[in-house]
Amino acid sequence: MQIEYNQIKKGTILPNLKIESLAFGGKGLARYNDLVVFVSNSIPGEKVDIRVIKKKKKYIEGVVSNINSKSEYETSPECAYFGLCGGCSSQNLAYEIQLKEKYNQVKEIFKHIGKINNVPINDIIPCKEKYNYRNKMEFTFSNRKWYENPKDIKLDKALGLHIKRRFDKIVDIDRCFIQHELSNKIFSYIKNIIIENDLEPFDQRLQTGFLSNLIIRFSFSSKKTMVIFNTMGDGEKKLKPLLKPITEKFKEIASIMNRVTIKEKGKKTIVEDNILFGQDYIIEKIGDIKYRYSANSFFQTNSIQSNILFEYISKECDLTGNETVYDLYCGIGAISLYLAHNAKKVIGIEVVEDAIKDAKENVKLNKIKNADFFQGDLNNFFKKNHKIIQKNKPDVIIVDPPRAGLHKNTIDTIIKYTNCKIVYVSCNPSTQARDLVILNDAGYRIANIQPLDMFPHTPHIENIVTLIK
Repeated sequence: MQIEYNQIKKGTILPNLKIESLAFGGKGLARYNDLVVFVSNSIPGEKVDIRVIKKKKKYIEGVVSNINSKSEYETSPECAYFGLCGGCSSQNLAYEIQLKEKYNQVKEIFKHIGKINNVPINDIIPCKEKYNYRNKMEFTFSNRKWYENPKDIKLDKALGLHIKRRFDKIVDIDRCFIQHELSNKIFSYIKNIIIENDLEPFDQRLQTGFLSNLIIRFSFSSKKTMVIFNTMGDGEKKLKPLLKPITEKFKEIASIMNRVTIKEKGKKTIVEDNILFGQDYIIEKIGDIKYRYSANSFFQTNSIQSNILFEYISKECDLTGNETVYDLYCGIGAISLYLAHNAKKVIGIEVVEDAIKDAKENVKLNKIKNADFFQGDLNNFFKKNHKIIQKNKPDVIIVDPPRAGLHKNTIDTIIKYTNCKIVYVSCNPSTQARDLVILNDAGYRIANIQPLDMFPHTPHIENIVTLIK
């Protein structure tokens, strides 16, 4: 019996829907009559009953209430916390199908948002390592351990990750399968020693305690790690007894930092980084370039796959040694410095001050003479510093913006001042496709579209588009 649209409401059960594909963001996509149905926690090939949680004119959102038949593509997830943790959502889907779905998502996004139908998309480049690939993970402390059965919830310390769709609930974990194994060992040891020393997690509601987050950063080339304790208020005195046992146990730890957040009513929040042990940075190497980065600096979270990403960007730039390259949103200068040896000059611009400090240190570290880095907000940087672009006309521009994409002012600057090749790197093909519409209207054409998987078992996709005026 068919349920009419006007009869569908929150809580309605729609029976036996087949999950056709994965939508961008990781939800399963099914259809009911002429309606698109987005289904959380489902994979292609499943037939499920769904319970409606949201109804719109053109689509419905739902959750699985019953699985009638399993997918032929289903695999056993490695992680014991799969389904609870909000991190990996596709560990139960065969990797080759994950790649196929990500490729199709890019294709659909470019068709519907970018209005691009006639440009072929290269086959997606798979990730070399499907597990233990992340060089950075952030874990949250809580004094309320979360249990599947609400009756079990009690005041108890937890260190782990947010459960799906909840930022106030933490699932206590012992291991994360997508971070490096050494990081897992350090994580487990620190968790136990914190419990033994009875250190109090910060309680957001009561504003008590002090431990907020634990971040572990790992260098795949040097095998060194950085440990960062985020605390509300100065935590040095309370953390000091932990330093000796942690560093004696793990000689690979090069740095232990305390990022202190100080909030006072009516005053500006202060955040400062204090060194508790070792140095305030670690070094990663990709290709021939060494990268020094500090606690607050962005670095690609998959070091091994970054080598493939940077090589592809280098190929697309096709530098002869006579070009000036601009790297917008340059971070610590990762892409800029990788390209520097084949360019006449590279110029990097980034809003985060610590990242620019690291970029300048990386210039010295690699003895590079043709790279300049500037700190500034790209929303208005060129308006304030128009002489830079007038003096150094770009031949190639690299853009690697945050998920929100390019700011309109940045696009306007590119269109106004340049007439060059653009290599647009994005972790969000939706905003990338939106920006390409504007660039296309300004006379740029797409020469290449290359999806790259940097994050197996997650819905995230890296996509590189080469544009020529």
